[in-house]
Amino acid sequence: MGKIRVIIVYMSLAIAYAILVPPWETPDEPAHYRYVADLARRKRPPENPKIIRKGRFCEDYNFISSNYEWYHPAIGYLPISGLYALIAWLAPHRLPAEIPPLNPLFCASPFEHLNMFVHPALGLINTWKNMWGFLILRWGAALIGILVIWAALETACLLDMKESSFLPGSLIALLPQFIFISSSIRNDTTTNALAALLFLFSARLQYIAEPQAARRQIFILGITAGLGLLSKLAFLYVFPVAILAVWILPVPSSEERIRNTIRLTLPSLMFVGLYYGLYPEARAALHHTALELRIHPRALTWDYWRPVPAMLIELFFARFGWANVALPQGWIPTALGLWAIGAALTLGQALTLRRKPESAPLRRVLILLALGEVLAWIGVLRYNLSQFQPQGRFLFPALVPWAILGTWGLSRLPRTHRRILSITWIAYMGLLNAISLLTLTAAYH
Repeated sequence: MGKIRVIIVYMSLAIAYAILVPPWETPDEPAHYRYVADLARRKRPPENPKIIRKGRFCEDYNFISSNYEWYHPAIGYLPISGLYALIAWLAPHRLPAEIPPLNPLFCASPFEHLNMFVHPALGLINTWKNMWGFLILRWGAALIGILVIWAALETACLLDMKESSFLPGSLIALLPQFIFISSSIRNDTTTNALAALLFLFSARLQYIAEPQAARRQIFILGITAGLGLLSKLAFLYVFPVAILAVWILPVPSSEERIRNTIRLTLPSLMFVGLYYGLYPEARAALHHTALELRIHPRALTWDYWRPVPAMLIELFFARFGWANVALPQGWIPTALGLWAIGAALTLGQALTLRRKPESAPLRRVLILLALGEVLAWIGVLRYNLSQFQPQGRFLFPALVPWAILGTWGLSRLPRTHRRILSITWIAYMGLLNAISLLTLTAAYH
């Protein structure tokens, strides 16, 4: 499967997911849409709407329909906000101005009454007839997801995965939850793309022997990291990968290592400093974020953490709507099992690299990817100390490490075994998407 075909398959699925899922029925989409609209209108970060949640989330229309995601940095929303501004200029009436009323039955039984909002019974096509601008925003968001797939494909080529180099990108392109999240309006799409580029540029750096070219790559990595830090808090946890990528380079002196670190951090700090220095709204948002990250006492109990692993795994692979549209049992554990087999093969093959001095760049890249995966998990667990949010999508900044670590070992197997396992992986993920699309159709239509 060539790179172009992988991307075509992904975009075809993303278009279908975006159409099948009714407007507003993805996590926090109303608030993210408010942020996009506010950023397009004001051309600066939004202000605190100062609407405090009262009672249960699913019953508080004033809060749900507000921009309660205002505290995120603006870069994560910038591409979709630019697209919003273009549509608002060309066809303003095709963008919704109001959020529909809440479904009064949702709170009592969210797994039976799946829509959080009341939608007119217009049918699938007519639902989008008068608000196709919203659908284009979803498709535009999905386009950003291509960068994640491309980064995985390029990283696989760097690691000499031979004819298996298509496999990591294909797994991401066929991951139902990634497609679902990427084809909705939110800042995750840009954050995931910048994180994927950070891993790709960090990996490329390990293979550059010419000092001047390495310095340019470090500077580009620093720009990417700076933009990522202004997209979403989740990026902060994978940022150390870029620092380690510089420090583990074989350089002639410690002074050169320090200079490289400056080349990395200077553009990053410049972007962050300018953003928070120019916009008082950004400084208020940073203060709000710090307060929200205080550790909650209930997070120090076993009962709090007991459901987290299972929810994280399910919400990583496939669980839709407001986390209330689930697949039939058995599908996700099988997908996890296939990844675990691939990861075990990668670990086994990686241990043999210690005896091969010529594989030093490859070893460094695998270390960086493994660190990125661990840091992403640390970030999610740390966030859950403050907010109970076992959302698998919060692991998506480390999708490139997840895909590479789950497949690189396969590329070292004999050709017959490699092909059998690769075909099994791809076929199963394709089947998982078919089940997901059928589930969404049954749920909403």
